Order: sequence, then structure tokens, then C-alpha cells
Amino acid sequence: SRLQAFGFNYQAAFQTSLRFYLNDEEVLQELDLPPIIKNSHHDFTLHPCLMDGALRTFLGLYLESDLEAPLHVPFTLEKLQIRKPVQGKCY
Repeated sequence: SRLQAFGFNYQAAFQTSLRFYLNDEEVLQELDLPPIIKNSHHDFTLHPCLMDGALRTFLGLYLESDLEAPLHVPFTLEKLQIRKPVQGKCY
């Protein structure tokens, strides 16, 4: 709902954000696949919807801060290492 208040209107499959945990230096986000796609996790090592949610984690820190700097959205990763399949709920 906080993301929606800032104009981020995601379809049901991309509503993976459950909670943000913040301190002065870090942000941690709890993610899970929504019920509409919960059974599709077997098709992926890392579900694309969870990856999208993970990339949005920085929004939690940005939205809670007093920053007036423009928001820069990451769109590429140089490297990603997955040690085991991500089945659903993750941080």
C-alpha cells in the first residue's frame, strides 16, 4: 500500500513485498510469491517476480528518507550468485 501511495501500481503477480525493515544504514525486505502464482515457483530457480521485488528493496529506504535526490532505478546486474532455489518467502 505504501508503494501504491507513491504511484507504483503493480499487478497481483508482482505484489511480492510484505514488509520493510529499516534502520539508519540498511533496509531489509520480506518477500513472498502472491497466491495467484504461488505454485509456479517450481518452474524457476529464482522467480522473476521475486527478483523484481528484490530490486525494489531500495525503494523502502528511499521512500522513508528525507532525500530529495532523483530516484535512480537499477536495470542491470553485473553478477548474481544463487546458492539454492528460492521457493517463496525470502528476505
